[in-house]
Amino acid sequence: MDTSERRAYSADEESGPAAAKALLDTPPRVRDDHRDDSTPDVPTVLNVDDHHSVGDWLEEMRAKDFAVPLQLCHGLSQAMKTLRLSFPDAFRLLWHHKKVFLAGHALIYDFSAPTLWER
Repeated sequence: MDTSERRAYSADEESGPAAAKALLDTPPRVRDDHRDDSTPDVPTVLNVDDHHSVGDWLEEMRAKDFAVPLQLCHGLSQAMKTLRLSFPDAFRLLWHHKKVFLAGHALIYDFSAPTLWER
């Protein structure tokens, strides 16, 4: 790992939109084998921007009769903790790398998502 990669993921790095944008643009630790720049934006029905935690978002999705796997919630929490991202940024990261899909009123989680932040 060269110096620029270490700096990009140092403990002093801030989280939030700038950090998520850096991950989506040129993520040195994130594998790009599933990345597809034609991935559409997160559907507004999922309402990710209005929530700050996985739990709050999960409650709303269940109230709207969406099926949300608990593994997705765990993956979002891991991404938030490991990469120091907000909930919306973590969700966009998984969506952009095609680790979460929407099929009707069901969300589908790809169990390979941790490869985005693990070595």
